[in-house]
Amino acid sequence: MKNKYSQQGAVLIVSLIMLLLLTIIGVSGMRGVTMQERMAGNLKEQYRSFQSAEAALRLAEQEVEDGAANKLPDNGVNCDASIVDGLADNNFIAVATGTNTNEVVPQYHFRYCGPRPRQYRNADGLTATGDAGARAGIYVNYYTVIGVGRVPGNAETALISTYGM
Repeated sequence: MKNKYSQQGAVLIVSLIMLLLLTIIGVSGMRGVTMQERMAGNLKEQYRSFQSAEAALRLAEQEVEDGAANKLPDNGVNCDASIVDGLADNNFIAVATGTNTNEVVPQYHFRYCGPRPRQYRNADGLTATGDAGARAGIYVNYYTVIGVGRVPGNAETALISTYGM
């Protein structure tokens, strides 16, 4: 018969191993949640910068349609160059937001590239004729505007819109 004080401690070892396993599972779960939270935050900032760029495009397009394109910044900028060439940081305008927020305020900037006449051609690739041969072809002005939105330090989006009127 064994003495009641001569225990081996197997229960203690098993419980410590179980506690270690639960700790490892908990820590790895917390890491996953933290990574998902960062990814969601980055996606949110990406959406905010995209919406700022979209708003800039719509503002510029409205100015062109209203005939006030000469009021737009850098009228006649070269749209064939890089989209964001020459868009200096001090040219950005802050988007109005609510007062109860601690988020970084998104900003936008837009440029107008000027009208670009385009001559239409017929299906044979020949220049389309105009009014009884009075004009060499049919021309339509295409307007190109560039909108850039950003959330400083987090995300930046540049969009180009080209349309005819």
